[in-house]
Amino acid sequence: MKRIKYGIMIFMAICFLNGNAFSLTINSQAPDYSAVNPLLDAAVSGMFSTILTDLNNDIGTIKDNPVKLAESFANAGTYSNFAATQRGYQGYDLFAITAGSMFAGKMSSFDINKLKGVDNELKNNGDVEVGAGWQTWAIQVGLNTSRWIIEDLYLGLKFGVAKFNMPLGDNKLKVDYISIGALANYQVLKERALTGALVWRGISVGSGLIYQKNATGIILNLDEKTTISGQYSMEIDPNLTFALDSNIVTIPLEVTTAVRLAWFLNLSVGVGADINFGKSNLTARIDSDINAYDTGVLVEPDTPGYIRTNAGVDGANPKVFSPKLMAGLGFCIGPVILDLPMTWYISKGFNVGVSAGVVW
Repeated sequence: MKRIKYGIMIFMAICFLNGNAFSLTINSQAPDYSAVNPLLDAAVSGMFSTILTDLNNDIGTIKDNPVKLAESFANAGTYSNFAATQRGYQGYDLFAITAGSMFAGKMSSFDINKLKGVDNELKNNGDVEVGAGWQTWAIQVGLNTSRWIIEDLYLGLKFGVAKFNMPLGDNKLKVDYISIGALANYQVLKERALTGALVWRGISVGSGLIYQKNATGIILNLDEKTTISGQYSMEIDPNLTFALDSNIVTIPLEVTTAVRLAWFLNLSVGVGADINFGKSNLTARIDSDINAYDTGVLVEPDTPGYIRTNAGVDGANPKVFSPKLMAGLGFCIGPVILDLPMTWYISKGFNVGVSAGVVW
């Protein structure tokens, strides 16, 4: 009987610890006003404690290791790696130059509104399977090496970089990446004109190496916190940022084909998979000024305070092997092309993009 009682007590203790050990924790230090305004400094401790309680009530239900969020952003980052793709236009005579943009998502369902509501999902559930990646621009230069190296071998180099924050509902998407790639395609079956208006572009197999350094993430705009004590007041306007610290190499394996209809319409399809390796972590950061006022006048502290969190996920790596289905709708007028590529990943991911360029 005693063993059962002790077993129940141990089980309850473990449940209690688990319920609290995984909650996001806040580390803080109140600003010091002891020299510049001793009376304000005496009031700061109580006001700062009240603000921290309000902040903890707001975000304390979020897990300190949101693995689903971390892995979703890591995977979406690799999905976005194919901006400026030329996969639907292999078989060109000499060179191809394309510029493009590509947005990618990794979500439990294909509902982009989940990204806008990620703050509520995190607060309600502690973690959420939602992630995004956006290569806002990249450029790729391709060369047909048939004249110099190997017949029907196409080599390409691509590059893209961006850093900015984009409004996303009440929050912001933090876009921060650099991507460099070397690609190769081999035309297994050559292009063939079936009729004057219908051209089959043959079958191409492609691979390469794409390196991406990625710090993309989500910035949650939290409610402003204010408290008053007599003639004194204190306020913070915090943001909670979850962002990747990722260095990933992707090896795409792709088999594609395409047809050109009516001289200007290009339809492409393909199958493949991405092989990913490297290291990806998710870091969390609280950003906020801590302001104190005496009769409405801002007082500068002797020593500023801080509010921090130790939340994050180490080893939040993308899937090593990600099968995919590809398609594209394009338009071509002479050497000028406009392409709308898209990919569906079996692991509930996708990318959609737009590319433009010249093929000669």
